[in-house]
Amino acid sequence: MHKVKPTESIEDKKRNLCFASSHGEMEKVQELLIQGISANCIYEGGSYTTTPLRSAIGGNQEEMMVFLIDQGADPSIKVGSGKSHHACLASDEKFEKRLRMIEILYTKKPEMAEEIAEYVTHRLNYLASQNRLDETINTEKSQSIINELEQINQDRLKREEDLKDLEKQTRETLGLDKTSERRNSSDETKSGSSAEEADVNHKMPSSKVRPNPSQSSPIVPVVTNSGCVIS
Repeated sequence: MHKVKPTESIEDKKRNLCFASSHGEMEKVQELLIQGISANCIYEGGSYTTTPLRSAIGGNQEEMMVFLIDQGADPSIKVGSGKSHHACLASDEKFEKRLRMIEILYTKKPEMAEEIAEYVTHRLNYLASQNRLDETINTEKSQSIINELEQINQDRLKREEDLKDLEKQTRETLGLDKTSERRNSSDETKSGSSAEEADVNHKMPSSKVRPNPSQSSPIVPVVTNSGCVIS
């Protein structure tokens, strides 16, 4: 009697895609992608969480990594410990062996070059602090990649520093402008107050005292030449 093969669940297919990616099984990976499993799928295996791209990186499958990125795999996805794929590359003990994969990653994804360079530089500083840099980076090709990434990181730091200086200058300029605005506002307020006072004084009745008819001065009689008296 012919046995009917049980239908694979979506989770089974995700697991199989990650497994095939880590072992470089190109045909199986292509088959699962055709079936609709995303190159960015996240498989939770109980004690670990991974993606096809992360599995390929973990298995040192350079060709598979390139293929998955071309199929839309996103290296910036953070899974498991919260590390992105390039962070895993930079922090792995097989750091030098994966420098070629790191180079491919920032070449394929130039918009991520600065972030990748930051992680790699951080890893290099750690190795130097452990006196392990010479034993880890010992080929001309590796040193060339390192030099390029360090330059990218230095350019990033320089640009961030320039941006901070620009922001500081902008704040100082705005501070002067605000002081000037407050001064002008104060002058306008004083001018407005003076004008209002003048207007009020104009509208107030005059304080000049008008003569009271009952208190008028006595009339002095005037004598003409003819001797007539004019009162």
